Order: sequence, then C-alpha cells, then structure tokens
Amino acid sequence: MVGSPREQISRGEGFRHRDVLVVAYREWPLGEAAVVPTLLLALAWAGVWSRETGAELALAAAVLQITGWVLVAGRRAGWSWLRAGLFAAVDGALGIVLLLLEKLVH
Repeated sequence: MVGSPREQISRGEGFRHRDVLVVAYREWPLGEAAVVPTLLLALAWAGVWSRETGAELALAAAVLQITGWVLVAGRRAGWSWLRAGLFAAVDGALGIVLLLLEKLVH
C-alpha cells in the first residue's frame, strides 16, 4: 500500500479490502463512543423509560464521555491534573451549552 487509504482515495487510486480493515481499525473509537448512548436509547425503545428520558440520558452520557476523554487525553499528553481538568470542564460546559442552544431552537 502506497500511502494511507485516505491518501489513496484522494489520488483516485483503488481501495482494497485490506484498506477497509485498516480504516475500520483506526476509526473504531468512534464506534465505541456510540455504545453507551445507543444502549440508553435502546432501553427507551424497549420501554424501560420514555423516549424523552432515553434521549436526555443518551445526551448526558455523550457529554460525560467527551469530558472524560478530554481529561484522559490531557493527562496522557503530560498535562497536570489542574490543566487537564480545566480543559475537560470547559469542553463539558461547551457540550452543555450546545445542548441548551439546541433546546432553544426546537
């Protein structure tokens, strides 16, 4: 394989089966991030709680995941707990602001 699959696509080269596996492996964290919110929505679909409650729980889980992953990434980057926590708090606050703005629009 010459270059990454992304580079191959941008050059118009063929995309092989093996390339699909490489991209899927690299992008797997995106799939993992959807597991908890999807489970919460599935429980609402199954009647464990209302659709509205399921949607709110799924959105809350997504904001908590984003906040937690920012904290983890900051610590792995060598940041202090204070700096990583500050960035995580700002990121979580932005997530909440986006959800509130979405509620205002709808």
